[in-house]
Amino acid sequence: MRLSLKHKILSFTVLFVVAVTVLCVVIHKSIRKKPTVVKLNVQRQTIKNVIDISGNISAANSQKLMASSNSIVEYVFVKEGDFVKKGMPLVWMDSLEEDYNLKVVDHNIEEQRINGSKKKLELLLAERKVKEKKLRDKQLSARFDGIVASLDCNPGDYFEQGSSYFGELIDRSYLEAIVEILEDDVQKLKIGQRVVFSFPAIEGEEIEGYVKSYPAVGDITDRGATVVKTNIRIDNPPDYLLPGYSFTGEIYVKEPEDVLTLKNEGILFKKGETFAERYTEDGGTELVRVKVEPLTKGVVKVLEGLGNTDVVKAQREIGQGNQKRGGGPGGPPPRR
Repeated sequence: MRLSLKHKILSFTVLFVVAVTVLCVVIHKSIRKKPTVVKLNVQRQTIKNVIDISGNISAANSQKLMASSNSIVEYVFVKEGDFVKKGMPLVWMDSLEEDYNLKVVDHNIEEQRINGSKKKLELLLAERKVKEKKLRDKQLSARFDGIVASLDCNPGDYFEQGSSYFGELIDRSYLEAIVEILEDDVQKLKIGQRVVFSFPAIEGEEIEGYVKSYPAVGDITDRGATVVKTNIRIDNPPDYLLPGYSFTGEIYVKEPEDVLTLKNEGILFKKGETFAERYTEDGGTELVRVKVEPLTKGVVKVLEGLGNTDVVKAQREIGQGNQKRGGGPGGPPPRR
């Protein structure tokens, strides 16, 4: 039976489509099988093993200056920025009432010594200690060596008991902060570890301190995490570093280390030994024995056999990892 022209055209079209499809599949497979040469650079990196921290720095000690009772400022002996010694007078409040009350108690004590009972005398002596303290509280003196960080009062100013403080004395012999260290990092902590601080208020400068102390017991935060509140300190801080400044920082578990690194795909195993296929100056390659150890996921640290200018040939597609089973560099990285 003779095929019509229409049927001939249809048959030819089907055969053409099949042929093109087969050709595309063959070409695709050919392209997939064609190896892609990837060159990997040996790189020099600085590795840090640190614990990240943040917080606010505070003075070693502080003394708020405020009225112990409703009072008028009588004398001001210092000004803001003055350095003072422990025991030096700062501000004295009007103490006429306290002076009078103390004299009344002294008079009653004398009377009781002559004609009174022993028990009443004991009560009066105890009362005198209370009156003495109230008088001393009117005379604000430095409790430690320090600097007058703020002062906003003058003779004649009136302050009510419990009102906001009008001055502050601080000890800047050292500055410190309490930072929260997560329980996973506590095992890395040691007394004396170096701490590097960065302060937004002091641009372009890092200030060093150290880990002073930390307790043996953790605290549970509102978020349900267990933390250890660690004391970090800066001795002899610069004058421009002020208490209250915020910071970010790093506790150095180990000092920074410069290492050579290479992606796992550049490592080749042969007969239990580790190699890399290094490119030579003429564009060829040579097999060199290397010594490596895991560093991070997908990266090894090069210990021997390669330099930081070397380029090696990838032995497999990037991201495939090491196909060889066992504890080679392609395995999971160690805990650091």
